[in-house]
Amino acid sequence: MSMHKLGKRLWPAVLLALILALTSCAPPPGYLSEPTASPADTPAAATAAATTATTPASSPADTSATATSTAPTTAVPSDALAPSEREPSWITQALWASGGQVERDEAGHALVNYRDMAYTMPDFEAMDQRFEQLAQLAGSASDADALFTLYDEVLVDYGMALTQFTLVSIASDLDVNDEAASQDKIELEGKLNEYYEKLGTITTTILESGLGEEAAARWGQEYVDDTLREAALTNESVQPLMKQISALTDEYQQVLVNHTVQVEDEALTLNELTQRTDLGLAYYGYLETYYDTLNKEAGEIFLQLVELRNEMAQKLGYDNFVEYSYASYNRDYTPEDAANMASAVKEHLVPLHAKLGLNPPEIIYQGSLAATTPQQSIDALKQILPQISEDMAQAADFMLQYDLYDFTNGASKMDGGYTTDIAYYGVPFINYKSIDGYNNVTTVFHEFGHFYNSYCFPESAWNKATDLDLAEIHSQGLELLLQLYYDELYGEEVAEGVKASNLQTMISTVISGCMEDEFQQRLYAEENLTLEKLNAIYEELLDEYHLYDGYYIPNSFWAKTWVAIHHTFQAPLYYISYATSLAAALEIWELSERDPQAAIDQYLRVQQYSTYEPFQATLEACGLSSPFEEGMVESLAQQLTAYFEELWQQEQAE
Repeated sequence: MSMHKLGKRLWPAVLLALILALTSCAPPPGYLSEPTASPADTPAAATAAATTATTPASSPADTSATATSTAPTTAVPSDALAPSEREPSWITQALWASGGQVERDEAGHALVNYRDMAYTMPDFEAMDQRFEQLAQLAGSASDADALFTLYDEVLVDYGMALTQFTLVSIASDLDVNDEAASQDKIELEGKLNEYYEKLGTITTTILESGLGEEAAARWGQEYVDDTLREAALTNESVQPLMKQISALTDEYQQVLVNHTVQVEDEALTLNELTQRTDLGLAYYGYLETYYDTLNKEAGEIFLQLVELRNEMAQKLGYDNFVEYSYASYNRDYTPEDAANMASAVKEHLVPLHAKLGLNPPEIIYQGSLAATTPQQSIDALKQILPQISEDMAQAADFMLQYDLYDFTNGASKMDGGYTTDIAYYGVPFINYKSIDGYNNVTTVFHEFGHFYNSYCFPESAWNKATDLDLAEIHSQGLELLLQLYYDELYGEEVAEGVKASNLQTMISTVISGCMEDEFQQRLYAEENLTLEKLNAIYEELLDEYHLYDGYYIPNSFWAKTWVAIHHTFQAPLYYISYATSLAAALEIWELSERDPQAAIDQYLRVQQYSTYEPFQATLEACGLSSPFEEGMVESLAQQLTAYFEELWQQEQAE
């Protein structure tokens, strides 16, 4: 997103980049990424097929003190392994062995085209009966063989249902107006949340029974620890609330995709409005009307979500939803740590960002106008990835061969993008709505960073928590490494401008990641919340973070645009993970400026860690700094300032 001052009117391409920052991509409700993020209020579907919520790679949304939390002691791998050499978990192996004969490669990826993966609704009546029978066996703890045999079968049933949830979610996102798919998705998510809660209860019952030691020996201590952690995040009392939340997030998605503004005799979507270069200054009036009406409609949905989420957190024994959300994401840092990082960002990065907004190097504007089509993005994968890693190139070939992506931009397709795992098939899938006239290649590489890690770790586990912060290093790190090849992609005359524009966007991403987290921490603690209060809090934070300095539009306008950010509705308190992960990824960028091959090696080292590993322990193992270390943000700001100061000096010399 360029912050170039354009006088009376923002150029459509630049404004579109800004809009992408506002409408950043988020995962479908209830997803979790085994690459990444589950909305914190749907833990069951969260385990469904691992979803990676992401931002458009070249826009902030599709961003210090020592951390006080204790990091999980999860072991991290000591050696890099090729995908075919990684042993899948016993749960994954059991799932893959079910459901008939599917040809797989050595790593377990099903050799099936996505177009042949039609979803079917599970037999809920049969699943209900099996869960009831399992609960009875667990309660009596008298027949170990029958209990453990049925337990494994129920896990397979659950994994297959998760697979169907992923497939129906993709179908629904490809056409948000497909009412049948939307209703199936809501029904499936509700049942999955119910089964998730039952699995936690039953597993805990078994562990506390006379068969507990045998169960722990069968399953392993890691499985036991994961189960006990997940069991604390839900119970039967919150199932009705989760169903209401799911329905509201689906309603929000439909509102966002279908919202229009009347321009003369035509109803225009936001994307259509940004293409109307003939409107002159009247354009801004229509844009303001668009956000005014969207703010009112979506804002009322959000107020209901806040009330339901706070009620859910309190029922589960948490003081507030913020604490619950951070726990559900299994973060190894606290909301207080995030707030301390935000303070450091305000002190050290915001001044640079504000200066770039008011006085950007001239080449940034040129770079911000670079555009690539989806086909050019695919060609870039084929061209660039072999220079980074042959394994990554092979993963891209696999993705293309089996159509494990959709980059179309139909009018009824969900905005933004994400990467998700299709559990039974052991493969990831990228769903991204490309944008005409936009630099799509950066988003495609961003998402492919997620895809590759999921391709390397095709795991499926109902009780595993994905580390969102680590997952976003996989994506944003690859996006930054792409800068090494900008000369090939854009030509030498344009490459430096694209790089400068991209780095400016990265700074904006770190800042917006902190700002959005502070916004949500405040709003979930606010009593008697109203839409007016929400807009006022957002405007206050915009004044503090100077996010839109350089645009001739007051913050009172931007104050209503928070409703366009998917994460706020669908993945609450996810946003800080963009800031923490990007801080680490920018360390890789800084190394690439001095030693490109060393930076590539360091990035590939991070890719050897699945998103089940703890964030800060993985950073340490890979030689990267924690964003919560004292001085880390300040050092990063100094490096970025030095880069832009050199550009300013070059322009002055000319």
